[in-house]
Amino acid sequence: MRVFYLIATIVLLTSCNPDKNRIVNRNEPKFKTTDASRLFFKNVRLLYYDLEEKNEGKIQVLKLGRRIEDSTEAIINVYIINNWFQDRAYPMISLSPYFNDIDTLNIEMLKEDGSTELLEFNKTSSMNEQFYFASAIYEGLLRKYSFKLLNEDKALFTNSDQREAFRITMVDFYRLVGIY
Repeated sequence: MRVFYLIATIVLLTSCNPDKNRIVNRNEPKFKTTDASRLFFKNVRLLYYDLEEKNEGKIQVLKLGRRIEDSTEAIINVYIINNWFQDRAYPMISLSPYFNDIDTLNIEMLKEDGSTELLEFNKTSSMNEQFYFASAIYEGLLRKYSFKLLNEDKALFTNSDQREAFRITMVDFYRLVGIY
């Protein structure tokens, strides 16, 4: 009987805390949603988001309510585009007005071992490219990397609230498309 209680406890502990620190393969974008994932999002996570509907309500733009918005700072947010009509969702990068004069962002991720990775993002990037870019930033946030905008040698994601808003939105997106 003890073995049963031990196994039940382990199952409960692991099922209550989904692996929110798992690194996602950036090269394998997934955009398909399911009825179950949409229902979970609608009933549990939607209340944390500002909702904007487009295309007669078929497309929802979901913006985390706790996101940082400041037109004078270099802020990168991510929104969730939920196309429930086609059972698809996408991460969409949203740049603060600070980036209005920059068409292509070159961001350097400084890793803890001193090595760097260059991320490039163009404002006209495809959904696959936005998935890659958002997932790369998410990975860097989880690993506590530093970010720098090379165009202007400016540090990015220095505010812990901004880092957390980006991370939470990506976790919710990954849940919505069944990656988590």
